[in-house]
Amino acid sequence: MRILLMADTHMEKWNPPAVMEDLMDDADLIVHAGDFTSPEVYEKLSEWDLKAVYGNSDDPELREKLPEELIFESENVKIGVVHEGQLSINDFTGLGYLAREMGVDVLVFGHAHRFVMERLPSALIVCPGSPTRPRMSFPTCARLDIEEEKAKVREIIVSPKACKSILFR
Repeated sequence: MRILLMADTHMEKWNPPAVMEDLMDDADLIVHAGDFTSPEVYEKLSEWDLKAVYGNSDDPELREKLPEELIFESENVKIGVVHEGQLSINDFTGLGYLAREMGVDVLVFGHAHRFVMERLPSALIVCPGSPTRPRMSFPTCARLDIEEEKAKVREIIVSPKACKSILFR
């Protein structure tokens, strides 16, 4: 199972980096951890198999359509999705506790606008970053591969001309 993880797209109109639609076409599922910003972008992403939550910058229409947090299972791996899981964007200990409270193996979150991946005792926590508005980092998204009930995360650095990935085990 290939799951494309993204968050913090912050687009008023659908105008992704050139490689994004190829990445989406290659995924079995897309998970968006909030801050689409506009319903138009959410509707466009809904053309693919999409699971999503709303973020702090999403308008009221999206807040009515989407949950604040989401839990689902894929290939016997329980996945949680939130936008802001804690106040700090530098120390992710609180997200480990949130993952434990949610009872998930993987917790996907947004809001940090940079790629984060930490394997904590309670769960694997992942922020895919932002493919359009990164903070102090490259524009990124991530891919979660699930095989034989094991989850692996791959950071994908997105730019208009190239896509480079780094595999974390």
